[in-house]
Amino acid sequence: MRVARFPTKLALRAAIVAAMGLGIVACGGGSDIQGSGSIGNRDGAETYTAYACDAERYASVRDLRMYQVVLEAFVDGDTTANYNTGLGSSDHRGDLQGVIDSLDYIESLGVNAISLSPVFESVAMPGQSFFVDRRDATGYFASNYFNVDPNFGSPDQLRQLVNAAHERGIYVFLDGAFGHFKNNAAAYPSPGGLNVSTIGAVEGEFSRRAVYPQDLEFFQAVASYWITEFGIDGWRLDRADQIPVGALGEIRRAVEVAADRTDYEFAGKPAKSLGFVVGDVYEANRASLSAALYGDADQPGLCSAFDIPLRNALVQSFAIDESGLGAPTAENLRIGFGIEEGSFQYPDFAVPTNFLTNHERVRLGDLLQRGNLSEPVDPEYWQRIGAAFETQAAYSGPSSLYYNEEIGAELDGFDTRVDCGLDGGIGLNEGTCDDFVSRTQARVDGVNIDLSDPQYAEALALKGAVGELNILRSQEPALYRGTATALTVDDTTLSGGRVFAVLKSDGSDRIAYLVNLSGSVKNVSFSAGALLTSTPATQLLDLQSGREELASNGNFSVSLDPYEGRFLKAVAP
Repeated sequence: MRVARFPTKLALRAAIVAAMGLGIVACGGGSDIQGSGSIGNRDGAETYTAYACDAERYASVRDLRMYQVVLEAFVDGDTTANYNTGLGSSDHRGDLQGVIDSLDYIESLGVNAISLSPVFESVAMPGQSFFVDRRDATGYFASNYFNVDPNFGSPDQLRQLVNAAHERGIYVFLDGAFGHFKNNAAAYPSPGGLNVSTIGAVEGEFSRRAVYPQDLEFFQAVASYWITEFGIDGWRLDRADQIPVGALGEIRRAVEVAADRTDYEFAGKPAKSLGFVVGDVYEANRASLSAALYGDADQPGLCSAFDIPLRNALVQSFAIDESGLGAPTAENLRIGFGIEEGSFQYPDFAVPTNFLTNHERVRLGDLLQRGNLSEPVDPEYWQRIGAAFETQAAYSGPSSLYYNEEIGAELDGFDTRVDCGLDGGIGLNEGTCDDFVSRTQARVDGVNIDLSDPQYAEALALKGAVGELNILRSQEPALYRGTATALTVDDTTLSGGRVFAVLKSDGSDRIAYLVNLSGSVKNVSFSAGALLTSTPATQLLDLQSGREELASNGNFSVSLDPYEGRFLKAVAP
């Protein structure tokens, strides 16, 4: 039986533009909240008011389980709202109605939040190239930050989506690029009359960089408008490193002020907007990510950022990264988790968001094929992806699931890296550049595909496992908010560092997570005392299978099948 490979339609244009500006595509009426002045801590040559992270607010978001949707590549629910061109290999007909139509499916994944790619309107300019036409469909180079792009739907459809999601207990976040915009953005002021600058550096064709602090009040107005007018719950900030740390803190302040004054019904109960902000950069190690987005206690920027170093460690452990590097070792994951001795530590206020893939990364399935590790017809393909999800779930903080990763999606016929700067525009035309190859056509069970068809058996099984994993994470606080420490295991099968073990602690709860990074059975043991319980544990409960592991002479022995992860909870004597 051949596993589904989900071939996609290509939205081809007659002319091919030779990769102009590709390097910057890695991002792919209410009242305005004004800035708080220019006194405070310094950020480069400018000054911003320091705004501490709200510990209570960010403690509450640790259990976020987000589903990231790229609108133009998602489901076509409204035939009158289409771009018909864009970046990636989808048909570029996705819209807000398609997300509304998919809410049953999204809810079935055990998530409690949806993160939408930008909905802002991109207005065509005279003389713009086909590349800019494609880029407009992403929303990341916006013209009008205060209107829903008609190619995605209407403001009423966005309200309908937000309200329907809230009824189900699902938060809604929007994505925005506040560090660059299209050249005609100054023609579209905020409801309060604020305009963007017109002096920023060139940022690709027909676009420029924002200038801070000049543009701060405008983007504070943007950030607050969609909360107060549509009831969204916060923001993902794309290329947040283009914004000074101090300005990030002041944008976060505007979001929280707007959220605290926005009331709605959430799962049948009165609630306020969450006011969550998470930032993203294209590439960074722990130290550079921290400096660019978190700042420090004297000048905090954001309180959450996508943990790129963890993501890289995850894909290197179960596949390879985009550059071809694979490192399936426990040490690599300990570094990614920040529990290896000497690891750089984020500020105490930081609440990192974990993820495996997004709109500017290569899908895990394609990376498995790029590394010649496995194909969708191989059971190992599904084992590796499942183990990656399990290991991600062991990391504390909000988590993000990129659309269709839950069914092991990959782009049929693609694995080799395409040099899109030298290929004459072929990769741009076919949607196979690494920066946007993951923007494949969405397949949604019960909407535009039937996963009960036997050819999709492995995809359906993975979807079910991901949903169960999200529910498990919601039920076990130690998984989403617990303190992580390295768990020392004795090697009884010469694993060569191919078994990763971490202890998650929350109050009196202890969960040991172990995962086999190899294709052979591994047996390891560890002391009951290593679980740091008040009284040495004598029993472990496997939270997924229900199996029990009993201690013998004060030690636990655990067997792990190839690419198997196990969550073992200490049971009180």
